[in-house]
Amino acid sequence: MITCASCNAELPDSAEFCSSCGKPVEHEADLKAPSDVTRDWLIAVFNSDGYECEEDNDEANAFFAKHPTRYNIFVNLRPQLITIGLILRLHRHRKDEAALQAAINRFNSENVLWIAYPFREDAMGFSTFFTLSARTSARAITQFLELADTGVVQAVQSSGLMKHME
Repeated sequence: MITCASCNAELPDSAEFCSSCGKPVEHEADLKAPSDVTRDWLIAVFNSDGYECEEDNDEANAFFAKHPTRYNIFVNLRPQLITIGLILRLHRHRKDEAALQAAINRFNSENVLWIAYPFREDAMGFSTFFTLSARTSARAITQFLELADTGVVQAVQSSGLMKHME
């Protein structure tokens, strides 16, 4: 017997979905230790979630991921951690500096998932982190990606940063 990670229902070993809550069941073979998570495995996870991935030739554990309906992101695998970043273009004027900084501060104070920072004169950077647990699954990563994408959109809008974006 196995236990559903979502609702703790007892299920037969062969279950693919929980008969109680309907969520997909994670089997031991689907779980990875942090040392077993590789860039190639991450690229396969991102590809299965609709991203088109392109390896970064400058960093061995990094890649770019493009999605048709989500933000394009830069992914870097580090020990125990996946860092995810995105860059959004700004249209800014000198007179907007105080308003932009206030919006960045509001974004960072209201948001626990993303960190906003000036990236260049014409761009904002956003970063988030996924900590690799002792048992990380592809499903956990894809759920995090969906939550992170939704979260950054909502936070950019509610903080006032959207009016500074192109």
